[in-house]
Amino acid sequence: MQRILLIATFLFMSSHLWAQLSQTPESPSSLTLHLKISSMHTSQAPEVWNSYFILTYQERYIPRFVAVAFEHENYQILHKFLRNEQNIFVYYDNIPDLPELKYRIIVDGVWQADPNNPHTMTDPKGVSLSILTLPQQRNILAKGPIYRGGGIVDFYLSTRPEANVFLVGDFTRWDPFLLPMKEVEDGLYHVRLFLGKGQHHYYFLVNGSRMTDPANFLQKEFLGETVSAWQTPDNY
Repeated sequence: MQRILLIATFLFMSSHLWAQLSQTPESPSSLTLHLKISSMHTSQAPEVWNSYFILTYQERYIPRFVAVAFEHENYQILHKFLRNEQNIFVYYDNIPDLPELKYRIIVDGVWQADPNNPHTMTDPKGVSLSILTLPQQRNILAKGPIYRGGGIVDFYLSTRPEANVFLVGDFTRWDPFLLPMKEVEDGLYHVRLFLGKGQHHYYFLVNGSRMTDPANFLQKEFLGETVSAWQTPDNY
């Protein structure tokens, strides 16, 4: 009887501690992010998408609990995954000001590396960690579009060095590879082009991942996606 009471007490204390360490996820506030998450039919490699990073998990059976813990939080907080209608577990968050994320996935109490992430390392204790490299647009002074007059606009993007960066917009007919950007400084990319009068929409493509302009607060929903916007003056 005493043993049963000890086990019951342990389970109660464990569940109480688990609740303290778990954070309930919030539904996406962005319509495009909500549509992206709800339309996922299979798990995939970690993704940097606009200003978010996205992790996914899928199992043959439906787990009761899926979460992620990060090294920069000393693995003290368990962030729960959302589950969409296709039973894909999804976690998203804003990109933190870190060069990379080191993390582990927790599935029904079992800690493991992310099975969808091929980039792993082993810490000094022999534990396998997953690694996600993040874009570093915060380390360099960001510059938004600069109007030079006569319809000439300079576009800049601060991100990781030696990246493949393209400017994509209605002015390229949304061709993702028509306008490559040149790395003019370490991690600072630039392209100059002529834009006609009126409003234009665009985004950046960095190593295959799309993102809005972090130095341009003007954003709009366009063709079902969040894009940055630029207004060329009419008086030129």
